[in-house]
Amino acid sequence: MGFVAAKCTQCGANIEVDDTKEAGICKFCGTAFVTEKAINNYNTYVTNNNNFAGANINVMGANIDNLIVLAKNAQEVGNYDEAKDYYSKVLELQPTNCDALVGKGISALYSSNLGDIKSDELIGYISKAIEYKKKEDISKQDLNQFIVESAKALYQAATVVFQVSKTHYDEYWKLENSAPEYWNRLGKVVKIFIYVVSLTEPDNIRQSEEGKFCYLEGMKFIVICCVEICKQRQYVSGIVNPGQILESEVKSEIKPNASLHQTYMELYDKMCEKIKEVEEDYQPDSINRNKEIQGGCYIATSVYGSYDCPQVWTLRRFRDYTLDESWYGRAFIKCYYAISPTFVKWFGDTKWFKRFWKSKLDKIVFNLNKKGVEDTCYHDKY
Repeated sequence: MGFVAAKCTQCGANIEVDDTKEAGICKFCGTAFVTEKAINNYNTYVTNNNNFAGANINVMGANIDNLIVLAKNAQEVGNYDEAKDYYSKVLELQPTNCDALVGKGISALYSSNLGDIKSDELIGYISKAIEYKKKEDISKQDLNQFIVESAKALYQAATVVFQVSKTHYDEYWKLENSAPEYWNRLGKVVKIFIYVVSLTEPDNIRQSEEGKFCYLEGMKFIVICCVEICKQRQYVSGIVNPGQILESEVKSEIKPNASLHQTYMELYDKMCEKIKEVEEDYQPDSINRNKEIQGGCYIATSVYGSYDCPQVWTLRRFRDYTLDESWYGRAFIKCYYAISPTFVKWFGDTKWFKRFWKSKLDKIVFNLNKKGVEDTCYHDKY
């Protein structure tokens, strides 16, 4: 028995075949081949590829089409590693194949994991595809359509990564490293959306409904990501793995460093301004502009058992729209947040502490509600 080099007559993959058998099955595409033809196919490719510039085009043309079909089939069923392999084989045969470049970029992103999101690889392949497409002898309309389709693929990929990243953070927020990892992932999402916006910003691209959609919604997603990144977040001190349960949980505050915070605030303002040029009545979610960590309503949260309940919503509104409006109010907030976390840490689980503060807070909340401070669902001003 001897194994020799061959090339599948269906998908064009390089394989090894047993030359003592008349036929075999390609391990890449699963189709049967005649051994003699597969060996001849390989020899023809090698000979033509080495000695005649471009002479292998007719021989391999059908194989490229088959590989593209196989790659798209793999994508449709979610097998992105296999799709990436097929697109890679196309690019070995035809390095300027634009469909394969786009497909490989998309497959690279979807086959990556949250620890290593292939955003740069995605952008790089699609950028190269557009570069090659511009050199082709096609109409301006066809070129614009290719750019729009590429932007749609980028937009869809970025939204998927955003949702997966947010879901992962919501599940593992108690871990100290969850928030920084979340910010890093959203930074990569933002990078993709910025590329989407740059592709669809020219007027001739935005003439189509799909181009306009990618341009406008891409900017809106950037705004959402900026808001998410600039939020102050919490983690539970002492939690080192997701399944760990502590007898008493002590929450700590965390937010991005001042430089990162400033970068995304500026991007937020820029995107909001550009969106309103297209959609005048656009109302974005507010962004946290405070670069320093602000504490939560520690005592009230301990007493009422939740940061999100009618009593704490009332107190948070009073803090943001009354106390925060004057210098002495801000001084009180600063002192409160310097002292209250320690009190809660020491006494927050004791009955006397909760009973003592509840009677006082109930009166404050009652009086604030009488004065018109609402107790409905509330998102912090900062």
